[in-house]
Formats: sequence, structure tokens, C-alpha cells
Amino acid sequence: YSIESGIQSISIAKSSGLGLTVSGGANRPDGPMVYVQELLPDGDCYKDGRLRPGDQLIAINRDSLVGSTLEEARKIIAKAKFRHEENTEVAFIPGRGRLHPGLSAHNNIPSPPPKAVGNGLSSCRLKVHVRSPEVG
Repeated sequence: YSIESGIQSISIAKSSGLGLTVSGGANRPDGPMVYVQELLPDGDCYKDGRLRPGDQLIAINRDSLVGSTLEEARKIIAKAKFRHEENTEVAFIPGRGRLHPGLSAHNNIPSPPPKAVGNGLSSCRLKVHVRSPEVG
């Protein structure tokens, strides 16, 4: 996978199973893509630390999740547990889902407070009465 597309491919050491719950899918209103919903604390993905809730899953062990239903995605994830390889290959796009923690349109940079113009009273007009000095 190319980096330009934003897709990352990682190899996760297998011990207990991926430990993923997913959302989305071609048959769901929150789809059509499949997203990581939650990482279970005893799962391989949680221990690895690179996958996060809200990441869009592309493939697991070269089984594409693009266009799959939620049920198909769950079967692909379950199948990964029973393969004999030492690692599980996961391709994903970081933070495409609504669940990604702390991601905003500004990439976590707090926006500066609006600048005050002049005396800070730009929205109201002051009426000033100027009196000429009285001559006595």
C-alpha cells in the first residue's frame, strides 16, 4: 500500500486474537466502510497500540474489508485468529471514523481567541457630544 493514499499496513504479533469490535459495513447506516469501534484490553491490537477506535479497516491478512457487510467483516476478523502465521497483517487508514479520540478539523491545534479590534468595542457605536468651551 502506498503512503500517499493514507493506508498503513502493520503486522501485529499473534497471541490471543485481534480483540477488535467493529462498526459500519456496506449494509449499515454508519457504513459503508468498516471502522474499529473498540479495542479489547486483552487483545493483540490493544497490546500493539497502533490501531485506535475510529480507524478505517481496509484489509486483514489480505482479505479486503472494502464493501463488506458488518457480518462479513466480523468473519474475516474471526478467521484471522485461526491462521497459523505468527503475525496478523492489518491495513487501515488512521482516524477516518467519527470515533477517533480528540481529532478535530484543526488537528488538535486549539484555535486562538478572536482578536479584539481597537478598543474591543467594534460591535457598538459610541455617540460623543463635543461641546465648545463656553466663553464668559
